[in-house]
Amino acid sequence: MFIERMLRSVGVRTGLTTSPHIRAWGERIAIGGQAIADERLLVELERLHRLARTVADVTSLRFFDLLTVAAAAVFEEEQVEVSIYEAGIGGRLDATHLVAAPLVVLTSIGIDHEELLGDQELDVLREKLGVARRGATVVSTQLPDALRLEAEAIAAREGLDLRMIDDVTGAFLSRNAALAVYALQNAPFNVGVIPDDVNSALAGGVPGRMQRIRADGVDVILDAAHNPQGWSELSALLPPRYVAVVSISRTRSAEALAASLERAHRVFVTQAWPNRSYDAVELSSILARAGLEVDALAEPADAFAVALRLAKSERLPLVVYGSTYLLPHALDALAG
Repeated sequence: MFIERMLRSVGVRTGLTTSPHIRAWGERIAIGGQAIADERLLVELERLHRLARTVADVTSLRFFDLLTVAAAAVFEEEQVEVSIYEAGIGGRLDATHLVAAPLVVLTSIGIDHEELLGDQELDVLREKLGVARRGATVVSTQLPDALRLEAEAIAAREGLDLRMIDDVTGAFLSRNAALAVYALQNAPFNVGVIPDDVNSALAGGVPGRMQRIRADGVDVILDAAHNPQGWSELSALLPPRYVAVVSISRTRSAEALAASLERAHRVFVTQAWPNRSYDAVELSSILARAGLEVDALAEPADAFAVALRLAKSERLPLVVYGSTYLLPHALDALAG
C-alpha cells in the first residue's frame, strides 16, 4: 500500500491487490487508490470461472487464483501504469508468482502458514523468493546473517539483483514505509522522482493497521496482526494498560498471543469465524493459565459491548487484534 500511495503521489495511475479485505470484497482490488465495487469483482470472477471451465479442470483453482487473474484483467481494462500485487501465501506457491514482476519487495520473514511454507525461517525465505523471476530486482529489509547468506546464494543462482536497506528503525509501519521509498528509488523502471520522505507514505494511515477510532468516548485501536510476529510487533506499540478484544485462528499459537497481552488490564475472547477461529472458552482458558484476566463471549457483538463499557468506566483504551476477520465485527459493533 505504501508503494502504491507513493506512486500516486508522483502522478502514476496504479492498480493494487491486497488480501484479505476488511469489510467489502472489492477492497481486494483498487484503481488509483479506490476499491472497485463488489458487483464488478463478482462479474469479473464469474466471467473468468466460465472461461476457465472451457479450457481446463478448475477443481484445483482456489479463490485467490481467480482473484489474481481478475485483478490483472481489471488492471488491463483500466490501463494502469503500474500494477502492485500482494502475495497471499509465500511466493512460489502463490498465484502472484505468474506475474513477471521486475520489482519484488520482502517486508519481513516470519513463521506463518507452516503447513505450506515450513516451520523454519529459512524455509519461508526460500518460498518467498520463489515469486521472483530471473532478472528481477529484489528489495528487502536487512536480514539476520543466516537468512542474508541464503538470500544472496539464491540471488546469485537465480539471477536476481538483491538489495537490502540498512539502518531501518522505528515501528513496523515506519519501517515498511522506508522500505517502500527505498524500493521505488531503486526500481528497475522509471517512476519519476520519489521523495525521500517516509511521512508522505504514512499520511492517512493504513486501514486495519494501528487504526484509531473513537467510540462512546473510548479510544479504540484496531490492528490486523494475525500471527506471532505481528502480535509481538504490535505489543511494543500498545499503551501501558488497556482492555482487549481478541480472536485467533486455530492454526495460531495461543501462548504467543498470551505473551503479547501481558499489559492488558482485561481480555475479552470471542470467535471471529466459527470453525476457523479458536473456541472462545478454549482460548480463554489458555490465556487464563498464562495469568491474564479473561472473559469468554462467543458472539463478537457481545464481547465488544462489554469490553467497551469496561474501557469507558476504567478510562482505558480498547485494543482489538488477533485476526483480520475480527475487524469487521469490531467496526460494525463500534459504529452502533
